[in-house]
Amino acid sequence: MSAAESTRTFGLLALAFSCGAFIFTGFIVHAIDVLRGLGHDPATALLLASLIGPAQVAVRLVELTFGHRYSIMSSALFAAAVLPLGLGLAWLAGGNLVIALLCLMAYGVANGLKAVLRATLPLALFGRAQFGAVMGGLALPQGIVSAAAPPVLAAVMANFGAEGMLALCFVIASIAFAATIALVRASPQVR
Repeated sequence: MSAAESTRTFGLLALAFSCGAFIFTGFIVHAIDVLRGLGHDPATALLLASLIGPAQVAVRLVELTFGHRYSIMSSALFAAAVLPLGLGLAWLAGGNLVIALLCLMAYGVANGLKAVLRATLPLALFGRAQFGAVMGGLALPQGIVSAAAPPVLAAVMANFGAEGMLALCFVIASIAFAATIALVRASPQVR
């Protein structure tokens, strides 16, 4: 990979991971309040939010069992696609119990896969020799957005409600999806 290709690949990866980090660390803090803002009673909101963890674990088990059958780029694309889909559905019809459940399952699946991809994708793209430097470079933007996400989303929710927060998360997840598509196209040799 040339220096220009390496820089572009790193930029796309940093953008995708940072957008994901913003949503994964910000949304979870406010998930119950979002569900309440969409009209779910406290018990239902708590039950729905509690299903995120099992979705994360389930997708990791699937990845562990079947991950060798498909490429890492397929996993990355799937994780990046399912998040805006779930958030978009919740933004449009999150007051519906089934839609809210689908949103949180999509969030859990995407977050579970991203946990795996955060370590394996940089290794596949940059190799062992550059792995440490790449991981260090990716840590700074992810750390910044992870720290900023909860108060930013709290402010959005206070001013624009649950729908406004979901709209912002949908836009950010869509940016991550677009960056992942560009990353897949720029790295056809990675399996």
